[in-house]
Amino acid sequence: MSDTAESAGALGTLFFYVMFVHPVCAWILAPKRFPKDRAIVYAIAFLATIAIGKMALENAERGPNFYQLLGVRRGSSAIEIKRAYRQLSLELHPDKNPSQDAADMFSKIQAAQEILMDSEKREIYDKLGPEAATSKHPFNENTMLIEMAIWYITWGVLAYVMTLGKANRQARDWVFTGQIVMLAVEVAIVTTPGGDGVLPSWLFPHMAEYEVVWILHSIFPAYMNGCRSLGSHLFVDVDQQTRDMLLALRAGHQDVLVVLRDIQGSINSLGSSGGGARLTNSSSGGSAGPRAIPAKASAVGKLRELEEKLTRNGTGVDAVAAEIKDSGKSSGNMQWLLVGIWVVFYFFVNNGGS
Repeated sequence: MSDTAESAGALGTLFFYVMFVHPVCAWILAPKRFPKDRAIVYAIAFLATIAIGKMALENAERGPNFYQLLGVRRGSSAIEIKRAYRQLSLELHPDKNPSQDAADMFSKIQAAQEILMDSEKREIYDKLGPEAATSKHPFNENTMLIEMAIWYITWGVLAYVMTLGKANRQARDWVFTGQIVMLAVEVAIVTTPGGDGVLPSWLFPHMAEYEVVWILHSIFPAYMNGCRSLGSHLFVDVDQQTRDMLLALRAGHQDVLVVLRDIQGSINSLGSSGGGARLTNSSSGGSAGPRAIPAKASAVGKLRELEEKLTRNGTGVDAVAAEIKDSGKSSGNMQWLLVGIWVVFYFFVNNGGS
């Protein structure tokens, strides 16, 4: 795949995930739309479906690798490769096979046999793919490392920008951890001497090692968006919750102080009236004169009022503790900023390569 096609594919991937996948994940993970655990499962299933479907389409466009064309394993010897090529060449030779695709398939297996029979080219093919193996320019390790650095730095900057904000701090850690793992795997594949492949011979025996790197690069956008969505969904602003609870507690204490002052005033009024056991309260419309109210009843009423206010305040504190507000949602302007950054990068690469 050329640099221009690869850049266009990366640009399309960015548009697709930013403009479609992330909003759908945000809709799935919206509060009270689904139970929390079920929403997480739905979001992960959606991202996995998108990633697998995208890889399937890209893999169909890429076609089979050289091992699959010849029907041999990654660890097959030169004798086994030569035997498989002879058998296929007899079946697909244009002079013996009237099929319209015979000539094209014959040229493909011929190119595959030429690469896999050359130990040096086969090693380059296993690690870097067919473009590097069939290139007329000699293999340059520095160029390979620069291209690898460009890919990781570009996606690392995008991941950092997309996970700005307090709510995405944990998501940023997840994304960078995934990038470190990917980088370690890719460096191990590229730097391992030929014949000592990173993948065991029994694991995906018909897959070339460079395809492992391609798979990791393909699923990384889905992984990054999954971390971004789930990180925001699971984020708990402990500082804000603490402030809300302290404010609620302060309001409750103020109510308690008011009621305690009323009780103290009632007790003081009883003491100033000579320690009587009753208080008087004039009826507004009756002619029966003042009505006696037991002092004990007045104090008990104040205490009950205090109890009710404490109960209400306690309920308010529990409500504040139960609410988890997600303050880390990114704005739509951030998405357009990311698109602009990637468009500039796309044209920069194209102009630089022309």
